[in-house]
Amino acid sequence: MTDVPVPEVDVWTPIGPIAINWSGGSSTGVLFHIAIPVSNPSIIYVSSKTGGVWASSDHGATWRAASGDLPSLVVFGLAVDAAAAEHLYVVLGGAGVYESKDAGGSWAKVGTFPGLPSDVTDLIVDPSNGLRLYMRAQNGIYRSDDGGAFWQPSLDGAASHLVMGPSDPNVLYAGLPGQGVFRTGDGGARWTRLLGGAGAIDVKVAVTAADAAVIYTRFKVTKTENLV
Repeated sequence: MTDVPVPEVDVWTPIGPIAINWSGGSSTGVLFHIAIPVSNPSIIYVSSKTGGVWASSDHGATWRAASGDLPSLVVFGLAVDAAAAEHLYVVLGGAGVYESKDAGGSWAKVGTFPGLPSDVTDLIVDPSNGLRLYMRAQNGIYRSDDGGAFWQPSLDGAASHLVMGPSDPNVLYAGLPGQGVFRTGDGGARWTRLLGGAGAIDVKVAVTAADAAVIYTRFKVTKTENLV
């Protein structure tokens, strides 16, 4: 009888990118966003508030700097167009929303902030329309239909999380501290509260692709966390 190898569980291997020096000092090495284009899953983009944007085209085996001519390395948000692996958007601290059409080689400013963005924000590109964006800011959730040039308010409140449903780009979920979990089925025109969140200081939401009707949420209250 031949032994069948058992795959390792909870074993992680670092694949980069390495921390860089910026303005004479070391970066934190902390990465805040990972974006993988559906059209080419071998490509990985990552970003940091201290290290800009990095890209890999071989599943993380090698990396290159992808900040191009961005005026700042303080990247609050990162997203990639599902239909075009080289089409990226970033939210820069104090600078606005920028777009790259060549995988981070060069960047152009497309708009200013819709209010004040969170230090680490959620930026989402509609997979069926690369010009439709959603952003989580300090005072609410906003939507753009023109690639970030103009933003319109969608949901008021200091949301702590924003995710899109796996099967319908018009379905989004938001977590609002103290208020709970909200859902929209029409691209942010109207929102419905699904679950209250009294006492929660941070609310996260996850949706499973296996069953779009199943969602998970994590409520963080002082010193404790609850998963429902």
